[in-house]
Amino acid sequence: MPKKKSPSSSQNVSLEDVTKAGEKLLITLSEPENYLKTVTEICVIAKISRRHYYRLFTDKEFRDKAVELAKQIFASATPAVAHKVAKEAKKGSTAHQEMILETTGVIQPRGMPTIAQQFNVGGKMELEFIGENEK
Repeated sequence: MPKKKSPSSSQNVSLEDVTKAGEKLLITLSEPENYLKTVTEICVIAKISRRHYYRLFTDKEFRDKAVELAKQIFASATPAVAHKVAKEAKKGSTAHQEMILETTGVIQPRGMPTIAQQFNVGGKMELEFIGENEK
């Protein structure tokens, strides 16, 4: 039996036990130029109907393969994203610097900001602090 063509060379999802239509769809989804395309555009490229597209995703095994493919795509993009964040941090972007420090665990994410509410209790003004960083 001839070996089935695998998704994009950077991805490593087995196409064994996948229908011909499923194989075409996974290959189409694995190509970087298709990442932002609509379902309709993906179906045209894969030469399958929208109905077949949705029917494929009702099959748990196919869905598992599609999820694995998506995880691999995200993982392969991580170094490029990290490089861009580091580049902006080096330029002095405090938001990017903070993102790096939070991601590496050097600092804890801020969470919800503290909000103070002022109200009058029996003629006396009081503050109530609301939020994760309560005073």
